[in-house]
Amino acid sequence: AKALAARVRGGESLEAAARAAGFSVSKTDLRTREELSNSTSFAFAQKAFAAERGALVEPVQGTLGWLV
Repeated sequence: AKALAARVRGGESLEAAARAAGFSVSKTDLRTREELSNSTSFAFAQKAFAAERGALVEPVQGTLGWLV
């Protein structure tokens, strides 16, 4: 997850970096902090809501794996 985030910070699109690492990108509808926390993790929701709109959120381990 950290290597993927580094590639995106280096200018590669999230979709391309994920595909190269054998992953896919998924998007979600707008959610409240509580809804996002329940569907991912509390730590990810905190970082997502603290980040600027459209910014890359540093990797956080959730219940189903790593989230970027």
